[in-house]
Amino acid sequence: GERRFSTVATFDRDGKGFYDGHIPSVNRSRSDLKPGDMVFGDVSPCDIPVDRPDGTLGWARLIAWQDAATNMLHVTGFLAPKGSGVTRTHVALSFAKMCEEAPWGMPKRLYLDNGSEYSWMEMLDAWAELAQLSNGAFGGAFDTSLLGEAGRVIRSIPFKPRAKSLEGQFSNLLRFMSWH
Repeated sequence: GERRFSTVATFDRDGKGFYDGHIPSVNRSRSDLKPGDMVFGDVSPCDIPVDRPDGTLGWARLIAWQDAATNMLHVTGFLAPKGSGVTRTHVALSFAKMCEEAPWGMPKRLYLDNGSEYSWMEMLDAWAELAQLSNGAFGGAFDTSLLGEAGRVIRSIPFKPRAKSLEGQFSNLLRFMSWH
């Protein structure tokens, strides 16, 4: 008799399962984007065991950035000391390195995960101010004319990995890295 409530139970207890099985996907095109218009950012565990300098076994974290137009990846690996993980500082350093190495400089918009390591609006505001003061010398960081002030950073919705194409790239990266 309770079977008719199974969809409600799935919604309450399994957000990803509900998203995968009950919500239709939306096809979007990235054909109108130029390099640096939007960059996806995410952190993923690397399932390849690594020896730490102290001799213990650890698993690295991958901080990855993917350009939406070109699919160019910038990956920073981080092997955290035992009992710690990726922090805002690690993500900020990886972001700065990506901006330094990317041909477009700083991206106009970021599409980020909702993790606590991405709660760094102070740094994003500093980058936006730097872009404004330098008149775009470091790239077109955080163009607010496209989506308004709220459009500089887009946050992904929890349990919706299909929203960022970067999620699928992690399995490809790990498959490639596992051979080495």
